Amino acid sequence: ALEEGVPSPIDVLLLELTAE
Repeated sequence: ALEEGVPSPIDVLLLELTAE
């Protein structure tokens, strides 16, 4: 993420993958 509280698409994808 570039700014705190502003997740980048990459961060969202990582969260989705790690949530499995």
